[in-house]
Amino acid sequence: FKLSGAMPATAMKKLTEAEGAKFNTANLPAAKYKIYEIHSLSTYVGEDGATLTGSKAVPIEIELPLNDVVDAHVYPKNTEAKPKIDKDFKGKANPDTPRVDKDTPVNHQVGDVVEYEIVTKIPALANYATANW
Repeated sequence: FKLSGAMPATAMKKLTEAEGAKFNTANLPAAKYKIYEIHSLSTYVGEDGATLTGSKAVPIEIELPLNDVVDAHVYPKNTEAKPKIDKDFKGKANPDTPRVDKDTPVNHQVGDVVEYEIVTKIPALANYATANW
């Protein structure tokens, strides 16, 4: 992550460890600062070792000084959300729109061919190593 203020000279970089990344802001001037993820330097993978996504975390904006705060804990809005998946009868699958009629039984006879589809919405620039359904 990179902490960056109005002037490039105030930029600081840290690799996030298991405990996070700690920035000493005591000598920084009062101003608004942004925390950016530098995705190309990330070594993060999921618990199962899978690559999660190529998308960056949303930058965080903080304003210094943080009065009466010794250690501020800031968490980025990561894009780790799993792909949206929906399976339904052919022509009805839509991962963006929950439907209330999904639990309504549809009658079929033994031997009927029932077509269905699975639609998966994967975030832009995602770089998954595997995808399983």
